Amino acid sequence: MKFECSAVTWAGNGFTGFRNQMQRLGCIGEALLEGDSLQSPSVQGVISQDDDGRPVVRILSTHEQVLNGQTYYGCIFPARSGYRKKLIEYGLRVGAELAKNGGEGYFSVDFIARKLHCKAWDLKAVEINLRKGGTTHPYVLLELLCKGKTDEEGVFHSENGEPKYYVATDGCLIPALQKVRKDALLHALLSGKHALAEEIKWNMEKKKGAVFHLFRFVDLKNMVGFTCIGSTREEAEEINRKTIHFLTALGEQCADTP
Repeated sequence: MKFECSAVTWAGNGFTGFRNQMQRLGCIGEALLEGDSLQSPSVQGVISQDDDGRPVVRILSTHEQVLNGQTYYGCIFPARSGYRKKLIEYGLRVGAELAKNGGEGYFSVDFIARKLHCKAWDLKAVEINLRKGGTTHPYVLLELLCKGKTDEEGVFHSENGEPKYYVATDGCLIPALQKVRKDALLHALLSGKHALAEEIKWNMEKKKGAVFHLFRFVDLKNMVGFTCIGSTREEAEEINRKTIHFLTALGEQCADTP
Protein backbone atom coordinates (compact mmCIF):
# COMPACT_ATOMS: atom_id res chain seq x y z
CA MET A 1 0.00 0.00 0.00
CA LYS A 2 1.34 3.41 -0.99
CA PHE A 3 0.48 6.28 1.36
CA GLU A 4 -0.07 9.75 -0.05
CA CYS A 5 1.03 11.35 3.21
CA SER A 6 4.73 10.64 3.73
CA ALA A 7 4.33 10.87 7.52
CA VAL A 8 1.92 7.90 7.58
CA THR A 9 3.07 4.28 7.65
CA TRP A 10 1.28 0.97 8.08
CA ALA A 11 2.81 0.28 11.48
CA GLY A 12 4.12 2.91 13.89
CA ASN A 13 2.41 4.69 16.76
CA GLY A 14 -0.32 7.31 16.96
CA PHE A 15 -0.96 9.28 13.78
CA THR A 16 1.81 7.57 11.85
CA GLY A 17 0.32 4.09 12.35
CA PHE A 18 -2.46 3.55 9.83
CA ARG A 19 -3.22 0.11 11.23
CA ASN A 20 -3.66 1.51 14.73
CA GLN A 21 -5.89 4.34 13.50
CA MET A 22 -8.03 1.90 11.50
CA GLN A 23 -8.55 -0.28 14.57
CA ARG A 24 -9.47 2.75 16.67
CA LEU A 25 -11.70 4.64 14.24
CA GLY A 26 -12.94 1.97 11.86
CA CYS A 27 -12.84 2.34 8.09
CA ILE A 28 -14.89 2.33 4.92
CA GLY A 29 -14.00 -0.09 2.15
CA GLU A 30 -14.78 0.35 -1.53
CA ALA A 31 -15.44 -2.43 -4.04
CA LEU A 32 -14.96 -2.21 -7.79
CA LEU A 33 -18.22 -3.35 -9.41
CA GLU A 34 -18.00 -4.86 -12.85
CA GLY A 35 -20.70 -6.19 -15.14
CA ASP A 36 -22.56 -5.68 -18.38
CA SER A 37 -24.68 -2.60 -19.13
CA LEU A 38 -23.57 -0.52 -16.14
CA GLN A 39 -26.13 2.19 -15.30
CA SER A 40 -26.46 4.91 -12.64
CA PRO A 41 -30.10 5.05 -11.51
CA SER A 42 -31.43 6.87 -8.47
CA VAL A 43 -34.59 7.05 -6.39
CA GLN A 44 -35.93 10.23 -4.80
CA GLY A 45 -38.29 10.54 -1.85
CA VAL A 46 -39.54 12.90 0.80
CA ILE A 47 -40.13 12.40 4.52
CA SER A 48 -43.00 14.34 6.08
CA GLN A 49 -45.38 13.94 9.03
CA ASP A 50 -49.05 13.01 9.18
CA ASP A 51 -51.64 14.83 11.29
CA ASP A 52 -50.57 12.85 14.35
CA GLY A 53 -46.89 13.72 13.93
CA ARG A 54 -45.87 10.29 12.66
CA PRO A 55 -43.31 10.14 9.86
CA VAL A 56 -44.54 9.39 6.35
CA VAL A 57 -42.16 8.31 3.58
CA ARG A 58 -43.25 8.93 -0.01
CA ILE A 59 -41.31 8.02 -3.13
CA LEU A 60 -41.46 10.78 -5.72
CA SER A 61 -39.46 9.48 -8.66
CA THR A 62 -36.85 7.19 -10.11
CA HIS A 63 -34.31 8.32 -12.70
CA GLU A 64 -31.55 7.21 -14.97
CA GLN A 65 -28.74 9.61 -14.14
CA VAL A 66 -26.74 10.86 -17.12
CA LEU A 67 -23.11 11.33 -16.08
CA ASN A 68 -20.11 12.90 -17.74
CA GLY A 69 -17.42 10.85 -16.04
CA GLN A 70 -18.29 11.36 -12.37
CA THR A 71 -20.11 14.66 -12.97
CA TYR A 72 -23.91 14.84 -13.04
CA TYR A 73 -25.16 16.07 -16.42
CA GLY A 74 -28.88 15.29 -16.40
CA CYS A 75 -31.50 12.60 -15.98
CA ILE A 76 -34.20 10.54 -17.69
CA PHE A 77 -37.53 9.86 -15.95
CA PRO A 78 -38.55 7.25 -15.02
CA ALA A 79 -35.81 4.66 -14.53
CA ARG A 80 -35.79 1.43 -16.54
CA SER A 81 -38.69 -0.92 -15.91
CA GLY A 82 -36.25 -3.79 -15.25
CA TYR A 83 -35.32 -2.42 -11.82
CA ARG A 84 -37.72 0.49 -11.20
CA LYS A 85 -39.83 -1.33 -8.61
CA LYS A 86 -36.70 -2.44 -6.75
CA LEU A 87 -35.53 1.18 -6.61
CA ILE A 88 -38.88 2.15 -5.08
CA GLU A 89 -38.69 -0.70 -2.58
CA TYR A 90 -35.15 0.20 -1.51
CA GLY A 91 -36.02 3.89 -1.41
CA LEU A 92 -38.88 3.21 1.02
CA ARG A 93 -36.60 1.11 3.23
CA VAL A 94 -33.89 3.80 3.31
CA GLY A 95 -36.52 6.49 3.96
CA ALA A 96 -37.95 4.50 6.88
CA GLU A 97 -34.51 4.21 8.50
CA LEU A 98 -33.84 7.92 7.97
CA ALA A 99 -37.23 8.78 9.49
CA LYS A 100 -36.44 6.62 12.55
CA ASN A 101 -33.36 8.74 13.09
CA GLY A 102 -35.16 12.05 12.74
CA GLY A 103 -34.71 12.61 9.00
CA GLU A 104 -37.09 15.04 7.31
CA GLY A 105 -37.52 16.51 3.85
CA TYR A 106 -36.07 15.40 0.54
CA PHE A 107 -33.63 12.52 0.17
CA SER A 108 -32.27 10.43 -2.68
CA VAL A 109 -30.26 7.25 -3.07
CA ASP A 110 -27.81 6.67 -5.92
CA PHE A 111 -27.23 3.15 -7.23
CA ILE A 112 -25.07 1.19 -9.60
CA ALA A 113 -27.13 -1.17 -11.75
CA ARG A 114 -25.39 -3.96 -13.62
CA LYS A 115 -26.29 -7.13 -15.44
CA LEU A 116 -24.47 -10.22 -14.27
CA HIS A 117 -23.85 -12.72 -17.06
CA CYS A 118 -26.66 -11.10 -19.11
CA LYS A 119 -29.27 -12.11 -16.51
CA ALA A 120 -31.30 -10.04 -14.04
CA TRP A 121 -30.26 -6.58 -12.95
CA ASP A 122 -28.19 -6.30 -9.78
CA LEU A 123 -28.54 -3.08 -7.76
CA LYS A 124 -25.97 -1.72 -5.31
CA ALA A 125 -26.57 1.49 -3.35
CA VAL A 126 -23.56 3.82 -3.40
CA GLU A 127 -24.70 7.09 -1.82
CA ILE A 128 -27.48 8.76 0.19
CA ASN A 129 -28.15 12.47 -0.32
CA LEU A 130 -30.09 14.24 2.43
CA ARG A 131 -31.11 17.20 0.29
CA LYS A 132 -32.71 18.31 -2.92
CA GLY A 133 -30.56 17.47 -5.92
CA GLY A 134 -30.31 17.62 -9.68
CA THR A 135 -33.33 15.32 -10.12
CA THR A 136 -35.59 17.38 -7.84
CA HIS A 137 -36.52 20.40 -9.93
CA PRO A 138 -37.36 18.48 -13.15
CA TYR A 139 -39.83 16.34 -11.21
CA VAL A 140 -41.34 19.32 -9.38
CA LEU A 141 -41.68 21.03 -12.76
CA LEU A 142 -43.51 17.96 -14.10
CA GLU A 143 -45.92 18.02 -11.14
CA LEU A 144 -46.63 21.73 -11.54
CA LEU A 145 -47.22 21.60 -15.30
CA CYS A 146 -49.05 18.28 -15.61
CA LYS A 147 -50.96 18.16 -12.30
CA GLY A 148 -50.59 14.47 -11.64
CA LYS A 149 -48.71 11.92 -9.58
CA THR A 150 -46.50 8.86 -9.82
CA ASP A 151 -48.20 5.47 -9.49
CA GLU A 152 -46.90 2.42 -7.61
CA GLU A 153 -45.11 1.26 -10.77
CA GLY A 154 -43.10 4.50 -10.83
CA VAL A 155 -44.86 5.99 -13.89
CA PHE A 156 -46.21 9.54 -13.74
CA HIS A 157 -49.76 10.20 -14.98
CA SER A 158 -51.08 13.69 -15.67
CA GLU A 159 -54.47 14.88 -14.46
CA ASN A 160 -56.13 13.34 -17.53
CA GLY A 161 -54.45 9.97 -16.92
CA GLU A 162 -51.86 10.25 -19.69
CA PRO A 163 -48.36 8.91 -18.82
CA LYS A 164 -45.53 11.45 -18.91
CA TYR A 165 -41.79 11.06 -19.39
CA TYR A 166 -38.95 13.53 -19.50
CA VAL A 167 -35.30 14.09 -20.33
CA ALA A 168 -33.63 16.89 -18.34
CA THR A 169 -30.23 18.53 -18.19
CA ASP A 170 -28.62 21.15 -15.99
CA GLY A 171 -25.67 21.79 -18.26
CA CYS A 172 -26.15 21.37 -21.99
CA LEU A 173 -22.89 22.78 -23.34
CA ILE A 174 -23.26 24.03 -26.91
CA PRO A 175 -20.20 25.84 -28.31
CA ALA A 176 -22.39 27.68 -30.85
CA LEU A 177 -24.09 29.52 -27.96
CA GLN A 178 -20.93 31.62 -27.53
CA LYS A 179 -22.53 34.47 -29.50
CA VAL A 180 -25.98 34.12 -27.90
CA ARG A 181 -27.11 36.23 -24.97
CA LYS A 182 -29.99 35.11 -22.80
CA ASP A 183 -32.27 37.92 -24.04
CA ALA A 184 -31.78 36.66 -27.62
CA LEU A 185 -32.66 33.12 -26.52
CA LEU A 186 -35.80 34.34 -24.75
CA HIS A 187 -36.82 36.37 -27.79
CA ALA A 188 -36.42 33.35 -30.09
CA LEU A 189 -38.54 31.23 -27.74
CA LEU A 190 -41.32 33.76 -27.17
CA SER A 191 -41.58 35.77 -30.38
CA GLY A 192 -43.29 33.05 -32.42
CA LYS A 193 -41.01 33.85 -35.34
CA HIS A 194 -38.50 31.00 -35.01
CA ALA A 195 -39.77 27.80 -36.65
CA LEU A 196 -37.60 25.43 -34.60
CA ALA A 197 -38.64 27.14 -31.36
CA GLU A 198 -42.30 26.67 -32.27
CA GLU A 199 -41.71 22.92 -32.62
CA ILE A 200 -40.31 22.49 -29.12
CA LYS A 201 -41.88 25.19 -26.93
CA TRP A 202 -44.14 24.10 -24.10
CA ASN A 203 -47.72 23.29 -25.13
CA MET A 204 -49.99 23.61 -22.11
CA GLU A 205 -52.93 21.91 -23.82
CA LYS A 206 -50.96 18.82 -24.93
CA LYS A 207 -48.75 18.89 -21.83
CA LYS A 208 -45.52 18.42 -23.78
CA GLY A 209 -42.52 20.39 -24.95
CA ALA A 210 -39.28 21.89 -23.63
CA VAL A 211 -39.12 24.08 -20.53
CA PHE A 212 -35.93 26.13 -20.08
CA HIS A 213 -34.11 27.17 -16.90
CA LEU A 214 -30.63 28.24 -15.80
CA PHE A 215 -30.56 31.04 -18.38
CA ARG A 216 -27.73 32.85 -16.60
CA PHE A 217 -25.26 30.21 -17.75
CA VAL A 218 -25.91 31.09 -21.38
CA ASP A 219 -23.90 34.29 -20.94
CA LEU A 220 -21.30 32.77 -18.63
CA LYS A 221 -20.53 29.30 -19.97
CA ASN A 222 -22.46 28.73 -23.23
CA MET A 223 -24.69 26.42 -21.20
CA VAL A 224 -28.42 26.17 -20.59
CA GLY A 225 -30.70 23.82 -18.68
CA PHE A 226 -34.01 22.43 -19.89
CA THR A 227 -36.53 19.67 -19.29
CA CYS A 228 -38.20 17.95 -22.26
CA ILE A 229 -41.57 16.35 -21.44
CA GLY A 230 -43.45 13.92 -23.66
CA SER A 231 -46.13 11.24 -23.50
CA THR A 232 -43.60 8.49 -24.25
CA ARG A 233 -39.90 8.11 -23.54
CA GLU A 234 -39.24 8.27 -27.28
CA GLU A 235 -41.19 11.52 -27.63
CA ALA A 236 -39.29 13.13 -24.73
CA GLU A 237 -35.98 12.07 -26.31
CA GLU A 238 -37.06 13.47 -29.69
CA ILE A 239 -37.99 16.82 -28.11
CA ASN A 240 -34.58 16.81 -26.43
CA ARG A 241 -32.84 16.25 -29.79
CA LYS A 242 -34.88 19.02 -31.42
CA THR A 243 -34.05 21.38 -28.55
CA ILE A 244 -30.32 20.85 -29.02
CA HIS A 245 -30.78 21.38 -32.77
CA PHE A 246 -32.68 24.63 -32.11
CA LEU A 247 -29.97 25.95 -29.76
CA THR A 248 -27.21 25.06 -32.22
CA ALA A 249 -29.05 26.73 -35.12
CA LEU A 250 -29.73 29.85 -33.03
CA GLY A 251 -26.05 30.06 -32.10
CA GLU A 252 -25.00 29.77 -35.75
CA GLN A 253 -27.55 32.39 -36.75
CA CYS A 254 -26.30 34.84 -34.12
CA ALA A 255 -22.68 34.20 -35.13
CA ASP A 256 -23.53 35.25 -38.70
CA THR A 257 -25.23 38.44 -37.50
CA PRO A 258 -22.85 41.46 -37.36
